[in-house]
Amino acid sequence: MSVDRVLLLLGGGGHASVAADVARAMGWSIAGFFDDDTSRTLPDLERLGAIDDFPEWARSTNLTVEVHAAVGNADRRTAWSDLARDWPHPALVHPSAIVSDSAQLGPGVLIGPNAVVNARSVIERGGIINTGAIVEHDNRIGAFAHVAPRSVLGGDVVVGERTLIGLGAVVRPGVRIGRGATVGAGAVVVGDVPDGATVIGVPARLRPETSAVRT
Repeated sequence: MSVDRVLLLLGGGGHASVAADVARAMGWSIAGFFDDDTSRTLPDLERLGAIDDFPEWARSTNLTVEVHAAVGNADRRTAWSDLARDWPHPALVHPSAIVSDSAQLGPGVLIGPNAVVNARSVIERGGIINTGAIVEHDNRIGAFAHVAPRSVLGGDVVVGERTLIGLGAVVRPGVRIGRGATVGAGAVVVGDVPDGATVIGVPARLRPETSAVRT
């Protein structure tokens, strides 16, 4: 990787530390990170300013800048990606991950260590397939969705944008999960999930207070 081509991280929390490890494993040079919280630290990386300082910093440098919105919260990841829309957002894929040649990865995607993305699956912009998660064939993971560590999605699953699939959850093949939904940790999803709903348990059921659709 050219020393003149650098990665900047938006975010300095726990997920940013994961993104930094993945990027370094790929050979990226990381110029630093931006975060509104002045107390944030990342190993061997300098905080360069608040999130809103990124565009001015990136325009003023002679380096070729690319950027990754490194935050787990889907709303902030969306907003920060939009703030940096004028710069490339590379997909970060850990070398230990297995990604099919027929899979499609959108800009700003992160594929964590030991994750699997199988044939013809599509991970849209800003999606996270976290450590050890398995996305089987012909899945479509919406923009800024997060498939948490050790989750397993059977074939032909559709996950809506900004949805969270919790730690160790299992989703049966062919299930459709709506946008902005949450699948609880360890849940086993055997039927479709509406937009904005939260499902928990084995088999997964709607939590009563989330049975209405969120906009």
